[in-house]
Order: sequence, then C-alpha cells, then structure tokens
Amino acid sequence: MNTTRWILPSEVLAHNTSQDCWVSFLDHVWDLTTLVKDHANDPEYQPIIKAAGTDISHWFNPKTKDIRTIIDPDTELVTPHLAVTELLDVAKIEPDLGVVPPRKPWWKDESRIIGKLSKNPRWIRIVNTLTKLEDMIEVAGEESLWDILARFKKINSHADSYTWKFLGRVLTMEKTLDQNGIKDESAKFARLNLDYDMYIPAIMIYYNDDLTVA
Repeated sequence: MNTTRWILPSEVLAHNTSQDCWVSFLDHVWDLTTLVKDHANDPEYQPIIKAAGTDISHWFNPKTKDIRTIIDPDTELVTPHLAVTELLDVAKIEPDLGVVPPRKPWWKDESRIIGKLSKNPRWIRIVNTLTKLEDMIEVAGEESLWDILARFKKINSHADSYTWKFLGRVLTMEKTLDQNGIKDESAKFARLNLDYDMYIPAIMIYYNDDLTVA
C-alpha cells in the first residue's frame, strides 16, 4: 500500500471547528486541533478557527512556504500581508523596534501534517456481485486500489476477500484507477453539459469463495 495518505477536500471540510480543526495549504493537510482547541476566544487564533475545514494556501508564498509579505511604504520594512497581520505567530511591528521575530511558527511544525491534499477527488461505484449491493464512494485519484480498498472497508470489512474487476479485467491493486484504465471522464461530461452521475465507473467485486466465479 502507498505510504502517502491522500486526503479529500471533503474530508478536510468535515473538521471545521476549534475542537476539530483541519486546514490544507500548499498541497498538505494539517491537523491544528491541539493548537487552537483551548483558545477559542483568543483573537490571534480566530483566523485559524474561522478557516477550519478550508484551504488557506492564499496565506502563503508558494516559493518560500512562508506567510505572504509586503514592503511597508512608511517603514520600508518587510511586513506580513494585511490579510494575516493578526494571525498567531506572525511577526508584529513595534515602534522603534522593527519586526519582532515570533517563536517557531505553527506552519513550520511539520509534525502537524497528516497527509497530502488530493487534487483529483473522484467518485466510483463498487458493485458486490455476491450481495448485489452497490455503494458509491469518493476517492483520491492519486491513491492505489489498495488505498481505495482501505476506504471501502469502512463499508465492507471483508473487502480484501474479494477480487476487483473492471469491464471483466482483474485490477492491479498496486496501481491507481487511471493506471488501471479507469479514466476520470468528468471533464468530458462537463463540456457536453451532461450530468457526471450518468457515468460513474463501476468496479465489480467478486467474493473469492464464491464458486460461481470462474
């Protein structure tokens, strides 16, 4: 199984309070719960709490991976962008002192990273040929079928007892959907003004002890 944990934007969105606070920025997902949970009324923590469950990449310079800055026209000092001046750990301007350096900022504490943000979330259908049940789940296009199987085990705890097929072909579990020939055609359907729900790929799973499967 791929060691990278791919996290969907919809999963980030579900963690949107001061007691359960995830954000994404610059391709990664961060769990900031322990940072903010005891500071719900502290002004410096409010920007983070209000942004819980969202992507905050616009706060950062993608090249330096640090808070965006501007040149203050009065002091000619490099200062934080106005949008984040009240943010926790952002350097403040003090009269006659210039920029006061903060402690190590939270956005450089990589121990808070819990995974990578999927840039290709997509839906698939999984059809159980034994039970005739069909489930539709959202997955990350970057993850392998083993990772998708791990997601599906929340629905079917015996998912690894099945052979996975698409259009009659046994799928390679180490590969992604795209690498297995299961293309994401949502863009094509959007151009044709067709509802993507009309075509969500169906993966058929066959129970390995089912003697009706050759």
